[in-house]
Amino acid sequence: MDINCRCRWLRGCAAILIAPRFGALPILAVAFSLSFLAASPVSAQPTVDCDALIPTADTDGADDENQSQSDQGQMAFDSENFCVAWTWDDTTFSGGNTGDACALFDTDGDGGVNFAICAQVEDPGSGPQLSTAEGVRFFSCNDATNKPLNCFNAVEVTSFSSDCELTVGADPFAGRVAADCNGTTCANQDLFATCDLDLIDFGGADPSLLNVCSYPSGPPNSNAKDCVVPADTGFIIVRKQAGDDTTTSFDFNITPASGLLSGSNPFTVTGTGTTTAIPVLTATYSVAEGMPLPFDWHLVDASCDDGSSTFDGIDSVDGVVVSNGQTVDCTFTDVNCDDGNACTEDSFDSNTGQCQNLPISCEDGVFCNGLETCDPTLGCQDGPDIICDDGVACTVDSCNETTDSCGYLPNNALCTDGLFCNGIEICDENLGCQAGTAERVNKFETPASCI
Repeated sequence: MDINCRCRWLRGCAAILIAPRFGALPILAVAFSLSFLAASPVSAQPTVDCDALIPTADTDGADDENQSQSDQGQMAFDSENFCVAWTWDDTTFSGGNTGDACALFDTDGDGGVNFAICAQVEDPGSGPQLSTAEGVRFFSCNDATNKPLNCFNAVEVTSFSSDCELTVGADPFAGRVAADCNGTTCANQDLFATCDLDLIDFGGADPSLLNVCSYPSGPPNSNAKDCVVPADTGFIIVRKQAGDDTTTSFDFNITPASGLLSGSNPFTVTGTGTTTAIPVLTATYSVAEGMPLPFDWHLVDASCDDGSSTFDGIDSVDGVVVSNGQTVDCTFTDVNCDDGNACTEDSFDSNTGQCQNLPISCEDGVFCNGLETCDPTLGCQDGPDIICDDGVACTVDSCNETTDSCGYLPNNALCTDGLFCNGIEICDENLGCQAGTAERVNKFETPASCI
């Protein structure tokens, strides 16, 4: 069977961290891949890829089952490209046991199971592989809303196009518990099943992931041994829209906190990003952004797609109804009003939902120290002092703050030459120093004197 994949979750080989936005649930792809074909040799790279998977870790924690073949570690769903993935909280199974697990899907929104895709894993001694007997199986279910952990009255579909494969990747509970670990790496690694879903198999409807459970007896209509989340569980995903920001941390709180099945408040998203699919009990919640926001950030809008909740216009979406198996997306959009221009005053107008960047005045109200200007990078800059110079040497030049003008006061003393008989020199404010009128001289006196 050719695998024609659309999504990219486990891309490439060793040590590729591909889930930086999933908080405490890193998913690390490593160079172990077994294709959908039963008992096929290890391939060079995984062939099923998903690039928008949002994970949920087992709400009962690490190694909560003594039988590793029944212990599920996490599940993840990509609702954009329709991929599903889940893990066994181990990398191999002892005693010839097989690992049997199924992903359960709802296609009509009522919380009942409509379809299931299942994988059986065996280890014949050369490493885990999809079993030669069962491999991947697909089932239709009778949509029993009172049996959310089973594909009730399961009917196996023998012809289907959805594809699965196995890989080994990072354990979301790495290093926490290893008491039930088989092998040398399973304290930090899990066995992954990753499936590319063909909507034709689901009757053309968009499937919603309800749960992933292990079924030691094989088919998904048998008793579930370990499920990633309990019955009567829904999910809340918080999506943060912050433009091209990749570094600012934003906190979110889901209340009542008593409904949280995994994690605790606050849930943090860095930049534009997404939380994990947070499992919650079916109930009504408020989803709020932590305040105060980082400097210069402002909440523009918030909404959840449950169909009944409302944004309070401040920080919270209230009345968020989460039903069994429902995933509610809550989107918070923030803007940063800092335009990077030191010459504007940045603010947010809550009435229009828009940033305002108004020019600032650098003028200090003092005339004589010159006109201040604004540099977009450096901000306000001092202007050059007012230079009062009329070019007349005998005037005293000054700057007058009262009149916001220059003054030029004639000073006769600056024109005197120290000679009495040639008269008194004066200062003309326009012409400069002017000669005085000469004194009359009595020539009959010795020595002669001015008359």
